[in-house]
Amino acid sequence: MTRKMKDSGVEWIGEIPEDWEIIKVKQLFKIGRGRVIAKTELDEKYPYPVYSSQTKNDGILGYIQTYDFEGPRLTWTTDGANAGTVFIRDGKYNCTNVCGTLELKDEINDLQYLKYTLEYIAIFHKRADTNGYKIMNNEMANIEIVLPSEHKQKAIADFLDKKVSEIDNIIFKTKKAIEEYKRYKQSLITETVTKGLDENVQMKDSGIEWIGEIPGHWDLVKINRVTRSYSGGTPSRDIKEYWENGDINWMSSGEVNDRIIYDTKEKITKLGLINSSANYFPVNTVMVALNGQGKTKGMSAILKVKTTANQSLVGFICFEDRLDYRYLNYCFITSYSYNRSYLAGGNKRDGIAAGELKQSRIPLPNIFEQEQIASYLDKKTNQIDQIISSKEKLLREMEAYKKSLIYETVTGKREVK
Repeated sequence: MTRKMKDSGVEWIGEIPEDWEIIKVKQLFKIGRGRVIAKTELDEKYPYPVYSSQTKNDGILGYIQTYDFEGPRLTWTTDGANAGTVFIRDGKYNCTNVCGTLELKDEINDLQYLKYTLEYIAIFHKRADTNGYKIMNNEMANIEIVLPSEHKQKAIADFLDKKVSEIDNIIFKTKKAIEEYKRYKQSLITETVTKGLDENVQMKDSGIEWIGEIPGHWDLVKINRVTRSYSGGTPSRDIKEYWENGDINWMSSGEVNDRIIYDTKEKITKLGLINSSANYFPVNTVMVALNGQGKTKGMSAILKVKTTANQSLVGFICFEDRLDYRYLNYCFITSYSYNRSYLAGGNKRDGIAAGELKQSRIPLPNIFEQEQIASYLDKKTNQIDQIISSKEKLLREMEAYKKSLIYETVTGKREVK
């Protein structure tokens, strides 16, 4: 028999079963807040966890020797990128000042069900802020959530516990597999670039830690002996004439990802290019990010389009009779994986020094062997990338299915017997 539905009056909830209610958070919960807890108070030897706004490690920032809360509560992240994320807590614990707390006023309603319904709905109530997003206590108090009968809450919570656990297990295994394939890809590149394709070749010590032994007939050369290199430059962002209606490709360090660049996100005008004193980089230039705010520093990419670039990038144009550009890119990928600070002379710097990068040495077989290595790695890494891409697609699908399942169940669109 089809259940009768009614309009909830809330856009992101839609229709709900006729006998379900819409109720505000403040009617169900006592609303509180954590406090400022200094990192100097934390010590792993203490027994009581401190929950913060982070989502990794179940939100645990550390441990202290006292506790502020005891017993089951919901907590939510009030500030930052994770604002609106909801957790269920129990035992003796603490919360930082970026965590709100929700203690049930009675024991009739099911806390686990309320966690599911609130984590779906709260995300629609976070507002933009200088630190990302916010949902403060007064805002949380007035959020409307869906409330079925007590026995239905329990049935939904039990159903979602089982189904979400199954989905999370698939997500966990998929993420683990993706990381394993990425590590395999990295080790394959490193092994091939430093050891070659002939397993029976006689080896010699390179004298460089990240390279180790190389085939006996290979050389070690400084990058500036087999390339020409140029740096980028950046004009003022305040002058509209440099950027509006630009048609010249303009690359930033954030676009570097060890792969191939077919287009740039930004364009610059000819006037802006003149002002920046930046160089044009031809097709097959290998671009390296000198800083990239810690995310892309040391990473490289091959240009398949003529472009200009900002001052955070340096481009290497290979001498075609000495160095294959694809092989050079794989060399950069290898050294990047060993230690990003290696390319900066071993110092912990904010950015890589272009001069030291140019002086770095790479293993160098003859040009024919380089081309063989590059073609082999192109084929193998593309195969690995396709596997990773398919698993990332599965990850997105499972995350979407999880959200859809929670939504349909907590709003009564999917009936749980």
